[in-house]
Amino acid sequence: MGQVILEANGSTEVNDLKKAGFPRSKLSMKDHMFLTSKVKERETSVSTSVQLMYRDNATECVARLKLCPEKAGFESELFKLGDACPPSNNVIMLTDLESPLVAAMSGSEFLHLQTLLTDSANVLWVTCGDHLGAGVDREAAMTQGLLRTLRSERVSLKAMLDSF
Repeated sequence: MGQVILEANGSTEVNDLKKAGFPRSKLSMKDHMFLTSKVKERETSVSTSVQLMYRDNATECVARLKLCPEKAGFESELFKLGDACPPSNNVIMLTDLESPLVAAMSGSEFLHLQTLLTDSANVLWVTCGDHLGAGVDREAAMTQGLLRTLRSERVSLKAMLDSF
């Protein structure tokens, strides 16, 4: 049985192992060989921009909702569903404030929504469908089903439904 002890003072390998959470730098082997490399550190960038999507009309309510992320230090932009917009990590869907989008969207709206949800990491979908109450609108509930499916298929997606 072979044993390797990495105890060189100031060794970058030992320091890297300790930073990675290995309590000690002692490895035991018996008739085996292993190869390891340093884990690359990922840069985690926080997106400070938010896209707010509306369907047909940017109402006064939509304009007021645009101010909320700005007060929290985010840049916010309004986009009409279907208009060209850059990919964003953070999207707030306000399309259901006019009427349930998923139940009656056109083919082009579906394609745009598909692209939007594929490119996004965080989605907050605002609806007035009262999904928690007794009077759930079937058309509004389709949005809840869509988000449930998306969360199941794209584990990295953070999608929430805010219903009032």
